[in-house]
Amino acid sequence: WNLMIYDGDHLILSTEESSRRLRNFVQNFFACNECRLNFVNAYDQCMFDRCHRLKEADDPSAEQTQEEWMELPLWLFETHNAVNLRLMKEKATREKRAWNHQDEVNSRWPSTEDCPRCWREDGAWDDLNVYKFLRTEYWPDDGITNMYRTALNEPLPIFDDDAVSPPLKMPPFFLQVVPVVLVVGLGLSW
Repeated sequence: WNLMIYDGDHLILSTEESSRRLRNFVQNFFACNECRLNFVNAYDQCMFDRCHRLKEADDPSAEQTQEEWMELPLWLFETHNAVNLRLMKEKATREKRAWNHQDEVNSRWPSTEDCPRCWREDGAWDDLNVYKFLRTEYWPDDGITNMYRTALNEPLPIFDDDAVSPPLKMPPFFLQVVPVVLVVGLGLSW
């Protein structure tokens, strides 16, 4: 996969092209028919705003920004959590019980125990911290992964509502997203 999207100087696939290739892989090689159909339908229907979030490169020689590239693993993360929620609701229906808010919280990944920084008090996720968590889960240990792991495991600070976190200098995207896409793609194929 690394050879397919990186030529040594820059990324040669946009987030849209990468996601389209993942979609086609799932469509053609996924063993679980229901899983395959659900993923392809979600992709084709632009669920989670895929059609606006994942972009083709305007200039094929120009790399997409870090923020643009982060959208792909975050979109896959949202898709994964939607599957978790759907499966939880199906289980509750089979058990002839109503699902509740706690069921929804329990179906989220990562859990608040696994990554307290990934979830805000209002229940929404924190994009940057979710991305960091995905990086620590699916990429081999290196300086960046270790830095993210340390940051995610630090005690949660008490912030003033008006305080703004300084921007984090991110490494080149191909070093961050490729393993996430690869592992999620392989995980979907199981």
